[in-house]
Amino acid sequence: MWAGMGYQSMVELYLQTRKKPHILVADSEPGIPTLVSFALSPHFEMVGAVYDGDAAILATVGIKPDVLILDLILPGLSSLEVIRRVTGGDPRLKVIVLTALDDRVSATKALEAGASGFVVKRRMKIDLPVAIRQVLSGKTFVSAGSDNTL
Repeated sequence: MWAGMGYQSMVELYLQTRKKPHILVADSEPGIPTLVSFALSPHFEMVGAVYDGDAAILATVGIKPDVLILDLILPGLSSLEVIRRVTGGDPRLKVIVLTALDDRVSATKALEAGASGFVVKRRMKIDLPVAIRQVLSGKTFVSAGSDNTL
């Protein structure tokens, strides 16, 4: 099946045939990736966790997740710049901001930068699986309470 295929063709075929959407988490709090993994199991596969903006870009390019779950406040490169760079480099990648900030201004800035979703950490268990499904189907998701009339 792989004979005669170039590397890019093999990557594309793999991405099209994998069963569970692959999720990469970038959050400065070390415990959040574990909580995300519990919230998403068994329907999604967490493929990595990083803790700063620069690592988020490198991991996204290397791992090629379906969804990057990104804390709004990260050390290093700003989260808004991470969103701009990764969505510009891979239009099929979806970014969901996961943050403790629950305000319209933060949600608007994230969506304007190119994020497809905005989830408040206190609603992670309920909202995150729904948000992933919605953004993968081409819709936008904003947690209730963040003024989801954006």
